Amino acid sequence: MPLQSTRGAIAPYVRLLDNVTISSAILDANGEYCGGVFQVPQTGTLNKIGLRVAAVTTADVIHVTLETVSAANGAPSGIFYRNGAATACTFQDTGDTVTCNGHGLLDGDEVQFATIVTTTGISIDTTYYVVSSTANTFQVSATYGGGALTLTTNGTGTFTAGGRIPTPATSTTYWVTINGANGVNVKQGDLVAIKCILEYVDGNLSINYGCPAGGSLVPYSFTYLGAALALSNRWIDFGLEYSTGIVSCPGMLPGVSSASTLAYGNDHNPEKCGLVFQVPYACRLIGAWIYIDLDGDCNIAFYDSDQATLLEPLIAFDKDQRGSTSGSHLHVQLASPHILLPNTNYRISVEPSSTTHVTLQYLVVTDDGAVVALNGLPGGSTWMYTTATGVPANEGSWTNTATRRMMIVPEFDQLDDGYGFPHFGDMSGGKY
Repeated sequence: MPLQSTRGAIAPYVRLLDNVTISSAILDANGEYCGGVFQVPQTGTLNKIGLRVAAVTTADVIHVTLETVSAANGAPSGIFYRNGAATACTFQDTGDTVTCNGHGLLDGDEVQFATIVTTTGISIDTTYYVVSSTANTFQVSATYGGGALTLTTNGTGTFTAGGRIPTPATSTTYWVTINGANGVNVKQGDLVAIKCILEYVDGNLSINYGCPAGGSLVPYSFTYLGAALALSNRWIDFGLEYSTGIVSCPGMLPGVSSASTLAYGNDHNPEKCGLVFQVPYACRLIGAWIYIDLDGDCNIAFYDSDQATLLEPLIAFDKDQRGSTSGSHLHVQLASPHILLPNTNYRISVEPSSTTHVTLQYLVVTDDGAVVALNGLPGGSTWMYTTATGVPANEGSWTNTATRRMMIVPEFDQLDDGYGFPHFGDMSGGKY
């Protein structure tokens, strides 16, 4: 079927190309917290939240919760989000226990009860702490590490729990399990908050929470550092891992560990650096946006599916023809559009033409074991950092790094998703 036009209707996702810096909040007093507010990107079971601990002077426990958002001030409400589907449990007078087979909660996890029938001694929407947990039961305390509360009268109820990092370490990304083995049932479009709060003893540590380059009204970040709540129009640096894998959320970076730079000339190894990418359906490529500090002359190369043939001759850029001597966006326009095949590798490569360096920027993510974190960025896991030296002959000439994303975005103006009308579908992990 004919390719459908997207020009003027759907903007390319180019805000990701800003000069990315990651902001961190220093938590060093009781009750201090940071986090971000966002709309749930898809309905399902959210199992883990990804976050990055930047530095630790003295380690204390970090609690991680998913909360509703206050209508009064836009802050996390203190009430755990549950989308009307909290985890069922029973309460036992004898032993003062809560029973939920295979609950997966650990001692120290924060827990709130959404409903309580018959049993007294605890209240709904109040934060308690898990103690004396076994495979199928646990008790609750009013304080972290405190004694178990007395429950009177057998009963039933429902609960939702957060997660925690018991001993945070410097420069470490964590995928924190929330609500034990059950995860949290989330609904697309709901406004929710991720909150990281310090369980203070003598701790002093910092957590990545926002990206000032990506200004937005929603998502937004927040901090409470002892004096007052502060909201900021920053993108947020947290990841979402569902039961089906890590997903992309507009305005959210998936616990990005760093925004790094690569400076190189044509005498370096590698001398060709860029983005390898795939699209899930036929589309028409018309150019690209590249975040670059163009201190030296360079060529931009668009490689066809054989990874050796150029889609068209090299596109040259002169360092003396630019609007700034600092890093910024470079728009590269192809002389003619090119139709790309679905599920096929293509490459955009920046190739210096002198020994004077050009500088590119890329993001670094951390997988959760076999669960791929690049799916938390637009484009998904098939959009990767790629390099080569010399004249490439085929796919084997290139080296890909599956935990890095070069700040290069292809630009398309037509696509065919099989629906017969303009529609941007799921881009292998990220929606465009």
